[in-house]
Amino acid sequence: MQDGAPPLQALDRAFAVLDLFGAERPEWGTSEVARAAGLPVPEGRVVPKAQLTAGDPVPRPFVVKPPNEGSSVGVRIVRPNDNSWSVEAGQWAYEEALVERFSLST
Repeated sequence: MQDGAPPLQALDRAFAVLDLFGAERPEWGTSEVARAAGLPVPEGRVVPKAQLTAGDPVPRPFVVKPPNEGSSVGVRIVRPNDNSWSVEAGQWAYEEALVERFSLST
């Protein structure tokens, strides 16, 4: 937690600063702000599209999201027995993807 504030208040303050300066909030940046506020965040990283088509960038299950979209636009959960992902990875509409380990606990 930052400066002793409850995590959600610290997160609100961090986003308020970004909004004040008109900064965009890419998906990966949101995770970094949440982590700095002491909130649990799944491990993840931004990978190029070529890495998606070369194979799983992290062990399954994982979540794939566009790094600069909001809400649930483009979000895909890849589960252990998912046979369609290899085809979908080749059709990924973005140049990069935020890939995070999927867990119901984080």
